[in-house]
Amino acid sequence: MTVITENVIRQDLRESNVRNEKTANVQAKTKISNEDVLTLPEVKIQLTDILKETKLKYSVDEQDNGFIIKVMDKKTDKIIKEIPSHDIQVLRKHFRTHMGVLFNELI
Repeated sequence: MTVITENVIRQDLRESNVRNEKTANVQAKTKISNEDVLTLPEVKIQLTDILKETKLKYSVDEQDNGFIIKVMDKKTDKIIKEIPSHDIQVLRKHFRTHMGVLFNELI
């Protein structure tokens, strides 16, 4: 019984050491230097520049009453980001049309 317990403890220690080494490797790879950190005024300037170039468009999908937010370029009206993404919108519509197959009712 003690041999089994000792083996289990040794195995746990080995696994713990492996996890610690992996964590140390990840931390070393993602180390951020002081040059990489932006100051608050720098962040404010960058955000202001981004906001000057973009606009938000809110809409409601008539088929499923879902909200859609589009971040668009002011100059070209090109969509930069859509929330939820187009894929999620398609998936949401697919679930609505197949109601009853997977779910009995909409909550």
